[in-house]
Amino acid sequence: MSGNKITILDQEITPLEYKGQRVLTFAMIDKVHGRPEGTAYKRFNDNRERFVEGEDYFSLSYEEVKQTSDFRMSGIVPNPKGLIVVTESGYLLLVKAFTDDRAWQVQKMLVKTYFAVREMTYMEIVAATANAYVEAERRAAAQDRRIGVVEHKVETVETKIDTVQKTLAEEQDNQMVTVLGFCRIHNIPATDGQLSVWGRKLTAIAKRNGVKLGQTHHAKYGYANTYPKWLLTKVFTELGLV
Repeated sequence: MSGNKITILDQEITPLEYKGQRVLTFAMIDKVHGRPEGTAYKRFNDNRERFVEGEDYFSLSYEEVKQTSDFRMSGIVPNPKGLIVVTESGYLLLVKAFTDDRAWQVQKMLVKTYFAVREMTYMEIVAATANAYVEAERRAAAQDRRIGVVEHKVETVETKIDTVQKTLAEEQDNQMVTVLGFCRIHNIPATDGQLSVWGRKLTAIAKRNGVKLGQTHHAKYGYANTYPKWLLTKVFTELGLV
């Protein structure tokens, strides 16, 4: 439940929240403004094209209303067609034409006391923190899966290169470069994880085939392996990246 009832002039309303923000039903708007039932909905319907769904209002299905605790605990009985609720921006658009004294007072009170940003409760902070951890784990798992795909591709290439023999043309291209340098030369996008995977596999291929490696200074890791350009070209061609 969003909280205890709030008094707007002489009317009490129970705060409702949807997707982390305060919302109002048309019935609540009619109640606090002292308007006949259906007034707010008619104004919304007459100007619906001016309201942006997801920003000025939300359209909930019958099942969503039943399953949302704020609506359920407030005793709102959903229409079989669902329920429309408006946000602060939607409310202010809706009541532009309400210019009587009561309307000005109600608008001011709703903006200051109903839609005002409130402090998160302890449980909400715990939930938000837990959600952040879950999202971080999800991203890490996705990154692991991407690296796994890269490793699989490199392993497939490795089996093709195991018995590699340099041709005369290849022997003429013994320039030594790092994996990162080769990627930059050929505009191949790569994450740190991908560079690490490629480097390990290239080192294994080179050692098994008696290909001499070199080393160069690396600001972050101290040194980085360098490989013959012909070997990098062959591997990355097999990967379909060159």
